Amino acid sequence: MELLQLQYFQRVARMEHMTKAAKDLRIAQPALSKTIARLERDIGVPLFDRKGNLFHLLHIKQPICQRTYQLSWLKERYLSQAANTFRDFFLQSFIYR
Repeated sequence: MELLQLQYFQRVARMEHMTKAAKDLRIAQPALSKTIARLERDIGVPLFDRKGNLFHLLHIKQPICQRTYQLSWLKERYLSQAANTFRDFFLQSFIYR
């Protein structure tokens, strides 16, 4: 399972439409479909009730969706902390030269 898969999953779950989600993500719809299928294969369960291009998140899977938002928030938080640490280190090394 990859963070990118989870981000794509979030978008499809929110928009409930594969083509609209793909346009919003600025990727090809087949690439998005393959990524969602790979995520479902990785975790071993279907996540959506599919009716054409409409994708409704299965009710039992909503806690999974909430967890993906938490993971995304944590990722952004840690990346921000890492960037600040790198910036501070770079500035200190530049100043003391």
